[in-house]
Amino acid sequence: MTVLNNFTLTEYEKYLKATKAKYPCVGFEVLDYEILPDRFAIIRHDVDMSPYCAIEIARIEARHGVRATYTIILNEKFYNPFEISVRKLIAEISELGHDIGLHFDPEWHDIRSEVQLSDAIRWEADLLNKILLKENVKPVKTFSFHNTTPFSMKCQKRFYASLRNAYAGDLQKHVQYISDSNGFWRHRSWDALLMEDHPRIQILTHPEWWMSKELEPAEKVCNELSRRAINAWHEYRSHPMLRSNDSGLEAALKILPSIYGHEGDSLLLSWLSGNRKEAYLRLFFMFERRVAEVFDRVLLDNISKLGQDFLNVIKKLSLGVDLLVVFNIFLNIDHERSYGITAVEFNNMILLKKSLCFGSYEISAEIFQQEFDKLCEINNKFIDWIDAFGSIDNINPTIQCNMGYKNNDSWIHLWLADHQKLFGISSECIEQMTVKDYKYDAN
Repeated sequence: MTVLNNFTLTEYEKYLKATKAKYPCVGFEVLDYEILPDRFAIIRHDVDMSPYCAIEIARIEARHGVRATYTIILNEKFYNPFEISVRKLIAEISELGHDIGLHFDPEWHDIRSEVQLSDAIRWEADLLNKILLKENVKPVKTFSFHNTTPFSMKCQKRFYASLRNAYAGDLQKHVQYISDSNGFWRHRSWDALLMEDHPRIQILTHPEWWMSKELEPAEKVCNELSRRAINAWHEYRSHPMLRSNDSGLEAALKILPSIYGHEGDSLLLSWLSGNRKEAYLRLFFMFERRVAEVFDRVLLDNISKLGQDFLNVIKKLSLGVDLLVVFNIFLNIDHERSYGITAVEFNNMILLKKSLCFGSYEISAEIFQQEFDKLCEINNKFIDWIDAFGSIDNINPTIQCNMGYKNNDSWIHLWLADHQKLFGISSECIEQMTVKDYKYDAN
């Protein structure tokens, strides 16, 4: 089993606070001095893939009063600093008090000498400065090498093209260095470096590895590729010249981004890219997740403190009954009021989902598109129905009233008894489920 590095934003903040407590955090201006200062920490971020992850880290550092250096690459496939949205993210990083530098790939220029190196760095730095000038960002003063080579590691002067060299020989010789290259710590981990208590340290991270939750490095790369595609689609979709019939989806275009944000845009992108079955099922499961959240909340409020356990029991004991059917029976749902469709149409939707999951269901492209749009409308209608209560807490009294159990403390017990045959639950099981503080073993 792969052991993940716990490269989470929470962990990053912990390391950052520990570093600030032990060192003054500075930038590469230390190279301006003939002799390096006695004690410091340089925190550098080479933004290889994700300015979106970079801004999250930059905000954490700003909250703790730490200045870091963010180097931007001009010629990578993952992002483009010429794009307005990316340019504004870089500007925000600068506004937070951080330094912006150039991330330079000598292989892209086929450089073979230090004279060529200086010329190429100057050319790229001029381009980056012109980009950043549009956002009033100060000119870059530092560069770092991208994908170091034996040649680039020999280029150890403090300055090339008047820019400070993050790989200067004095830094390599007198400063202890760590990197999270390729999503793994090189040399040793950040906490191990801090324990060694060297007088001077340089910490290099690549923002794309640091996210709210830990994933495998390859997953993080694919997340960024997906984000780039979704952002491009979002900008296209937002263009005022886009006609509403360009996609053939009327409800989906309006509803999905508004209720699911980027995930909604991702669904649209998947559908329009030809992955229709995947997109439909993802949307259906998102809808089921919303229903389950409401169901679970109702159960938590009514079956001791073990609503989730009961929900698990219902799932296990009623494998032949769809969760949505259970939910509809439980809340005595008026389908047209809650979903905007008839009970028959709702059951057909469930049958379509099951057919897509377990069989080779043949359906015309036109009908499938209509069903996708309809599912979008059902999502939206369901959210409106929940919002109509003012609060999810107000659902319980409504349920009791609709089901004829108003002011009855044992209404959940009565409901289970009424539907005992449907779920195949014994009377003893019902008694156990509805006893306060009883821990039912769902396994």
